[in-house]
Amino acid sequence: MAEEQSTHKGFFTTLPGIITAIAGLITAIGGFILILNKTGCISSKADNTEQHASKDSSDRTQETAESKDVDNSSPGNKIVAYSPAIVKHLTRYLQYKITEATAEALPDGSIVLSVKLKCINNSDYEYHFYASYIGAGVGDDNYGPEPFSPSGNYVAVPPRSFRSLEYNFNLPRGIKNFNLDFYDLDKLIGSSAFTLN
Repeated sequence: MAEEQSTHKGFFTTLPGIITAIAGLITAIGGFILILNKTGCISSKADNTEQHASKDSSDRTQETAESKDVDNSSPGNKIVAYSPAIVKHLTRYLQYKITEATAEALPDGSIVLSVKLKCINNSDYEYHFYASYIGAGVGDDNYGPEPFSPSGNYVAVPPRSFRSLEYNFNLPRGIKNFNLDFYDLDKLIGSSAFTLN
């Protein structure tokens, strides 16, 4: 009888018990990692690279589609390409999204650029946008919007909302590359690089 008791072993001290315990532990750890990954607490570098690559390529596709939205029937029209299409002002929770850009060469060779954009206010406060907050930077020169642009000099953007804006710029002849600069008062917050063909 004493011999029977000494030969009796617990389930987790046998080989099948150890294998079962290890399999259960691996399953629990895998499930925990899966939950952390799905909630965004952890992610692999490859996943991040893949997401950024697909986002960048979709942004480029959208920008290309937007930048080629030009009526080529007129010989004075130019193809406008720009990148990025969105400029963010992180401290004020603002975004400027370029929705359309067209350019036309006038008989004297100067260029009229028309830019449509959305000023998206994600803050809880009204934002006051002035025409002087946007300009076309050509080298060291800055060209502000024309005074009679459709959106005028001042636009109030309500909290958690957006306003569509449209401004025209008169640029010098022969220009091919410039920046569309966005300001908050006199501080530059971001730029979009433009190319005219």
